[in-house]
Amino acid sequence: MTTESDIRFITRYYESLRGLLNMPLALLLLALASQEFFPGPLWKQGDLTLTLPLMALMFLAFIPITRYYRKYYGSVQVEKPGRYMQWALLAIASIMLAGWIDSQILPNFPVSLYVLTAAVWMFLGGRNRRRWYYRVFAVVLALFSFYPAFSSPLGMNPLSSTFKGVFDLILGLGIGIVGMMDHVLLTRMLRPVQEVSNDQP
Repeated sequence: MTTESDIRFITRYYESLRGLLNMPLALLLLALASQEFFPGPLWKQGDLTLTLPLMALMFLAFIPITRYYRKYYGSVQVEKPGRYMQWALLAIASIMLAGWIDSQILPNFPVSLYVLTAAVWMFLGGRNRRRWYYRVFAVVLALFSFYPAFSSPLGMNPLSSTFKGVFDLILGLGIGIVGMMDHVLLTRMLRPVQEVSNDQP
């Protein structure tokens, strides 16, 4: 049964609770991670021959997933439409800027990783008890940020392709897992439209 608290929660977070929308990005990141661990002639770090088509497929995959949520869960009137997309774009822009700082100004310091960790904690986890798994994800990212400190004494490049491969792997798995947990959380609180219709006399 959907409670009043559930309704308030759904109307506030519905846009970001559609966790299946995370799956295309998660799969893309896992594919990028495989460039490091299983490279090929057209499949290696920095080669966009296959990466660009995969990115196009990722964006196309959002269309049927969005239709799925509209078909089974209808249209939800959220408190502030577009707020999630605005925060997502801001987070992406911040991470891209931090990535540029990584490569141009502080090559041995993963600024982008710290920005991503803060974004996951502040914008998605925060004080939201129902979405505690985002805080776990942020902690995992924070722990991984110590990788450069441990790799430098060993004579390794702190931000080597191995680091990027492992980073894409962790990020892809994390985005996929929290996305599935968001989807499960949503389906537990919001019954499919068909079920509600069948219950009505």
